[in-house]
Amino acid sequence: MADLYERLKRFKNNTTQSSNSGSAGISPTDSPQLPESLRDIPGLSRARDLVGIAVKREQEKKQFLETIGVEETENEHGAYGLRHVFYPADDLLYPSEDINGFELSILTRDEETKSLDPKDILFIDTETTGLAGGTGTVPFLVGVGFFEQNGFCVRQYLMRDYNEEPAVLHEVNALLDKFPAISSYNGKCFDAPLLKSRFLLNRLRSRIMEMPHADFLFPARRFWRSMLPNCTLMSVESHITGRIREDDIPGEQIPYVYFDFLRGMRMQRMRPVLNHNADDILTLALMASRMCRMLRLPPPRNMQGLELAAVGTFFAARSDWDQAFFYLNQALEQNDFSSEHRFSIQKRLSLIYKKMERFSEACTIWRIMAQEHEDFFAYIELAKFYEHKEKNISQAKRFTEEALSQADQFMDNMNLDASSSQSIKKQLMHRLNRLSRKSFDK
Repeated sequence: MADLYERLKRFKNNTTQSSNSGSAGISPTDSPQLPESLRDIPGLSRARDLVGIAVKREQEKKQFLETIGVEETENEHGAYGLRHVFYPADDLLYPSEDINGFELSILTRDEETKSLDPKDILFIDTETTGLAGGTGTVPFLVGVGFFEQNGFCVRQYLMRDYNEEPAVLHEVNALLDKFPAISSYNGKCFDAPLLKSRFLLNRLRSRIMEMPHADFLFPARRFWRSMLPNCTLMSVESHITGRIREDDIPGEQIPYVYFDFLRGMRMQRMRPVLNHNADDILTLALMASRMCRMLRLPPPRNMQGLELAAVGTFFAARSDWDQAFFYLNQALEQNDFSSEHRFSIQKRLSLIYKKMERFSEACTIWRIMAQEHEDFFAYIELAKFYEHKEKNISQAKRFTEEALSQADQFMDNMNLDASSSQSIKKQLMHRLNRLSRKSFDK
């Protein structure tokens, strides 16, 4: 099949070259003429017409691509489409200087990124013929972005047909060799392995899987999962930039748009595909700047309370307690979220204080929680604190009784089964009886 496909492509190319001496617009009747004696043979005239239609469609595709900035470019492996998009530094919402190797190493948990400069990173995103991956999936559009002195440059390598894959992959691979690291959004699981498989199938050696890779999907989930409906790149973009894309296309439709483009049908729909890819790469770079800046004191003024809380939790997971305390307390001062979120942050902060044996601060929070929410958790923690740390049995008993009064509502809210509910009540009664005995002994 591959040999037949190549012969058909060569025949079409020869037909195109022989018809260049004629007019620019070629109709099916302008294709090479058959001898009179052969014109009536079934199949040959139809083949002639199909070749003419194919030639016309190829020219229409090239003319359309030129209108959206895609130029034909060649290397030793063939021709392909190339598009440049440039964003001046003054138009970038977050400056590239905010990207710092130290913060990148914290975000990515990769020490190799600690020495990186913003200009060392190649931001990458692909549009493919399918979303499932595998050797049958082809990245027909590979978009890359990088910082230059005066702004951010995006290059888009487009396969105008499947036979242009070697030329595109050689260009992308050569560009990868010029950068110490790459960045993506879910690229560790999708884009990088996909490109690796295509490089292998085209007998190309690539270091893409060995390069330091800053995949921002994972920190995005940590920072914005609680405040966004989902963590798709477009959802994050609308949050960090305030921009809502108007002329966009859902990712699941992109393969079908490309299949239509290959057949020369509804080619105009490729415009939003290329714009979608360029926007994704720009958003990725802005996200890197924003995230690095969020980890550096003082935090940006426009950070919301839930963002501050997420960063505090992030530092707590790293056992960076000073940073964790700072961000979580800043979140509580912000107070721009629901009472449920406020309770969650208070609980998180109090448990960190307890772990660090800073019981005074923890107790202050538990008292606030008990007063504001009549919270079961706060009553239990206060009961433990007064029994074991303050040795104040009467206070411990009072808070245990408060916990018992809230137990039924707590268990209903948690949807606990009968066995778990019974176990909790049994533990509370055991604590209350023990405290009563201690009180009586005194």
